[in-house]
Amino acid sequence: MSRRLLVVLNWLVAIGLGSVVLLATFKPVTFFADQNWVPVMTRILLTLGLMTGLLGLQRWQRRWSKTTYQRCLWLVVGLIIVLQVTVAVSFVDAGRADAFWVRNQAVALAQGSHHWANYFAVYPNNVNYTLFEAGWLKLALSFGLDKPWVLFNLGRFIWIDTGCLAGLTILHHWRGWRPGALVWLLTWLVSVPIYAYALFDYTDALVLPLILDCLALALVFTKKTGWRRWLIAVVLWVSLAFGVVMKSNLIVLWIAMAMIVSLAMAQRHLNWRIGGTWLLGSVVTLGLLFGGMQQVAKLTGYEKEANQALPATSWIAMSLNPQTSGQYNDRDFTAARRASTAKAKQQLTTNLIKQRLQQLKFRGLIVHFAKKARVFYATGDFDSFKLTSQWLRAPSWYHNHVQPLQFWVVTFTQSWYLCLLIGSMMALLRRNGWQFSRGLLALTILGFTLFHVGLWEVEARYALPLLPVLMLLGVSGWGRYRPRPLTVQWRVGFSLVTILAAVICGRQIWQLSLNTPVSSIMVGRQGNGSYFDAGKQLIRPQQRLQLKLPQSAASNQLRLGPLMANGRVRLKVKSDQRILYNQTGTPAQLRRLNYSLTKRPLTVTLTNVGRQPVRYAAVQAHYDQQTGQILPRATSFLQVTLIQRHVPRPLTLRRTVVILTILFWGLVLASIWLI
Repeated sequence: MSRRLLVVLNWLVAIGLGSVVLLATFKPVTFFADQNWVPVMTRILLTLGLMTGLLGLQRWQRRWSKTTYQRCLWLVVGLIIVLQVTVAVSFVDAGRADAFWVRNQAVALAQGSHHWANYFAVYPNNVNYTLFEAGWLKLALSFGLDKPWVLFNLGRFIWIDTGCLAGLTILHHWRGWRPGALVWLLTWLVSVPIYAYALFDYTDALVLPLILDCLALALVFTKKTGWRRWLIAVVLWVSLAFGVVMKSNLIVLWIAMAMIVSLAMAQRHLNWRIGGTWLLGSVVTLGLLFGGMQQVAKLTGYEKEANQALPATSWIAMSLNPQTSGQYNDRDFTAARRASTAKAKQQLTTNLIKQRLQQLKFRGLIVHFAKKARVFYATGDFDSFKLTSQWLRAPSWYHNHVQPLQFWVVTFTQSWYLCLLIGSMMALLRRNGWQFSRGLLALTILGFTLFHVGLWEVEARYALPLLPVLMLLGVSGWGRYRPRPLTVQWRVGFSLVTILAAVICGRQIWQLSLNTPVSSIMVGRQGNGSYFDAGKQLIRPQQRLQLKLPQSAASNQLRLGPLMANGRVRLKVKSDQRILYNQTGTPAQLRRLNYSLTKRPLTVTLTNVGRQPVRYAAVQAHYDQQTGQILPRATSFLQVTLIQRHVPRPLTLRRTVVILTILFWGLVLASIWLI
């Protein structure tokens, strides 16, 4: 019976992933940061090329000795470490939107403050992560580290890499070590979301590896006996509870684990006594961790405010908004927030749910769910490039080439994502795909889909815990695929087709580049203060405000955020001792300042020369918004954006198109002769 249930589950999930393949191929999301998609034909050809290269690599490695294979594994591990350390040191996120409020509050708590921002009355779901980060910040401050963000980057990479180790453990258990381990490590090496979310100081990085971590621990649990088994059980219980406490949608994983354990007990694959003890321990640990975090929150001064917190129905109502494909919507949020009491909020959002269900009806609801699934699944970088536009540190080459870099990375990431989806379907439909371990992965995919696509608000990053799952299933599926060796005639034929595909892809990408001219790039920003409770800074008559802006890339335009049109101000921009801009006017007139191109640090002086106070958009922060240094007291930072405007040019250079096309299809051509 258990086998039949798991086979049905796997088929259901495989069919769902087949629908995702169609969405990711023909309808990738265009309203995220990834807007410059290559034509469908190019995307399909690139995917086929990656599949060919993968099959060629797998056939080639069969000729290697065991020693050579192990050396290649260690070489890729070394590349992963070097690349992750380089990224962690080179990029430091400033924190934006929710991430800013969490970091800012964590710094205040670490410094001994017991005052919580109003943001946490509305969003109590972020309290636990704030307490978690405050603990690490307090430790950093005790060692005199007032800029610990690079260390935090490294810590997130180390934590996420537990998922890599877990994947290797599972592949070994599935007897897919060769070629699975090599392909798995290469996939980990080139996975863009892993690098992006390791830099993003928010809950997503904490939950990213947990599904594989818990599965690997469960497999080890079944192999151990005595006290070792229960030590592993405790680690597993804490990991599960930690995930749920930090991000509520991880309750899907907790439920999936409980269901698999119960099914194994029912089919006598697991002793009733052991299984019952495991379930009880899991429940107790979850309760203890939730209760412990609540006590810590109280000790740091946090108190829930029922009349300000948004009810669960507000997110369900938001998820049914047909105009936004179920994404976060500021109008829905503001309407619920303005209701004065918890009862009023509940009533308002419940009525909104009923209204939207009546509006959509059955057919409209199906179409709406398809749109939500597109947001949730159809983008292979999991919305990596929308995470932040505000850096404390980033290389100048990144600022100067962010749009073409994003274009190329997203293009190849999407094709590799399609390969993983197809491989996942193959893994789930294999004859031994009914195993309990694969059943757990299938259940988590189904559970996350039902939770976010069917019920809750949806964002691409909410699917991030499924990325390692799809990577593992994809690697496992392709690792078991054994194509027949090609004859010389077939290889010659496929080689000619490859050359034709290279010409088609190169031509279509270059045409897209010409049709997408780039006329400006953003090279620096301080945008905090515009999200949730908008902040402002009052500048009184004759008061002068000075702002130092370190730059890593050239700029020639500066934008400010005045909150009033009237008044009289003087704005001066200096680079070293050279005056680039010096004008007097109203705040509205001096919203945008144009000056000669420079990549030197800027000093902006704003003087109120009028007779009335003026207000500018700003934020009160406990850490410097330009350098990241933790400050002894909260300081105001103006909103400012640095732009480099230039003559419109193609999205990417022609020589880049030619070089990458020849390199990629050359490797595909070589792979054909290895299959």
